[in-house]
Amino acid sequence: MDWEETGNAVYSRLGSVGLGLSLAGGRGGCLSVQELGKAILGAEHALFEGRETGYRMQAGGRGSGPGEARGPGLQSRQRGSRLGGQVVGVHAEPLHPARSYIWQHIEIGYVQGMCDLLAPLLVILDDEALAFSCFTELMKRMNQNFPHGGAMDTHFANMRSLIQILDSELFELMHQNGDYTHFYFCYRWFLLDFKRELVYDDVFSVWETIWAARHVSSAHYVLFIALALVEVYRDIILENNMDFTDIIKFFNEMAERHNTKQVLKLARDLVYKVQTLIENK
Repeated sequence: MDWEETGNAVYSRLGSVGLGLSLAGGRGGCLSVQELGKAILGAEHALFEGRETGYRMQAGGRGSGPGEARGPGLQSRQRGSRLGGQVVGVHAEPLHPARSYIWQHIEIGYVQGMCDLLAPLLVILDDEALAFSCFTELMKRMNQNFPHGGAMDTHFANMRSLIQILDSELFELMHQNGDYTHFYFCYRWFLLDFKRELVYDDVFSVWETIWAARHVSSAHYVLFIALALVEVYRDIILENNMDFTDIIKFFNEMAERHNTKQVLKLARDLVYKVQTLIENK
């Protein structure tokens, strides 16, 4: 079984939830081919220096973090020469999954946010070949959220419609306080499948739910998680009469502090609520 087949097999077996609903229907910068070298180097730095790995290089090519443990899923390689038994100029090469994907999709190049999507796969799989295959499969959907796709505008429009139907009071407040019913504050959520909003254990749970829902019910379950994330704090938003600046600041401060089980439960409840409305009509 080759890399792609292995990755697809792992990807297709992740999680299983039943939802019973199907729905229809500011951006990151994209680097040019000429800037590809810098993009790859940037990808390397973002992964090795990110808080999720705690990874640093030592002479001899080994990495250490808290407790002297190696960063999960990350491999170091020596570059330089030996002088008196010591390695000189040691640093890490670009990670194979990011580098391989960029070269295989040269027309896209590196887009800001790709490293955020790759990092959890490296952590949980601890295997570069599997991480590359799963990342390639994941990007078939996530690509549409980047500058060369048009999915982001669709997400915003669907969010506007859903909240207008399901919570007219909150929608009215958003409309009156500077009209942020464009939902641009959700941009990072959709771009990275909530990766920066949650701690890693919760990222895995949310991603598996999104992936499984795509196969058994709705390819747009991410909308209901986003809506649930807003609805969990609806009373706070209403009581504080939040405007666009307030809500951006609020969700930035709440990053990695959400009750993910509560959000996922509410997301499912919202699915059933919409399903009931459709059936009653």
